[in-house]
Amino acid sequence: MNEVSVHRFLYLPTCTLGYMNLNGLVLWVLERPWLNNEPQTSCVPLGRYPLKLEHSPAFNRLLWELKDVPGRSEVKFHPANRVKELKGCLAPGMRLASDPADGAFIEDSRRAVEHLHDHLGPGPDAFVTILNASPASGAGPSPERSGGADRPPQPA
Repeated sequence: MNEVSVHRFLYLPTCTLGYMNLNGLVLWVLERPWLNNEPQTSCVPLGRYPLKLEHSPAFNRLLWELKDVPGRSEVKFHPANRVKELKGCLAPGMRLASDPADGAFIEDSRRAVEHLHDHLGPGPDAFVTILNASPASGAGPSPERSGGADRPPQPA
């Protein structure tokens, strides 16, 4: 059974940022900010969750859905570039960017979702572990393998 890990490295009032390393290909992950696990407004709690490949009527395609998230349902990995496009789900992207109006966002999310699907295979089951990146390990993707974005900030 396949598994991926989301390493969160930055919690902001407007969003949560992380990354996944899929056998050397780094995908950035955009989520809503931590708001006490409120459905549709918060990122999900840290932990290990089963994933199910299910049809999404909203996207009219198969998407990986996190199961057993306390107090939550319909938490999916789906394409989105801005946090306002998320309702408690996770959006992978090829590049991390920011602007004064929207703050942090990701780019090329549809392609990143395809990479995630390729990595996890045809399903129907997999796992995701969501954890905080370890500052002691210098964890973080390298720019050359993450579509050219800068390395995540490291603690001083």
